This record gives sequence, structure tokens and C-alpha cells, in this order.
Amino acid sequence: AANPDLVVVTGDFVEYFPSDASFVAEKLAELSPRLGVYGCLGNHDHKKDAAEIVRYLHASGKMRVLINESTKLLPGLHIAGIDDTQTGRPDALVALQNVPPDA
Repeated sequence: AANPDLVVVTGDFVEYFPSDASFVAEKLAELSPRLGVYGCLGNHDHKKDAAEIVRYLHASGKMRVLINESTKLLPGLHIAGIDDTQTGRPDALVALQNVPPDA
């Protein structure tokens, strides 16, 4: 109802079962922000099965999980996500390597 321009989910999509991410993906697919839906993984995601969780989230076709990467949203506006700092392999330099200095 808030009609956001952008939705960002910063990890811990599941607590117990990787398949629970399908419910999250289903709910996120109901959103239609102008600039998209993005996320990054949390420590609980890594403790279960990060790759499977990402597959569930991407299956909706509405969400992109950023793992040490960035993407351009608008001219001069980029979004970057790093891997979880506790259980992943975060690399901010890699995530930001394609972001122009003036962005």
C-alpha cells in the first residue's frame, strides 16, 4: 500500500528450512516497486543452504539477490550487496568494482 520505489531485504530469509524461502518469494512477488526488489543473504541463510534459498528467491522472477555485486538502478544510482559478514565471503571491493566514482 505504501507504493515504494525500491524494496531491499537484508538477509535471513529463513530460520529452519530452505524451502521456506518460497513463501518469502511468493510474498515479495506481490510487490511491484518501480526500481525492483533486491536482497542479500544473512547468516541463517548460509547455515541452511544459501544456494537453494537463492534459487527459491529468483524463481519468482521479481527479486534479485546481490552477493558481492552491484547493479545500476538509474543513471548515477547503483545498489550493491555483499555476502553475509559472519558466515559468507563478503567482498565490498568486488561488489563496488563496477560502480562509477560519481554514482
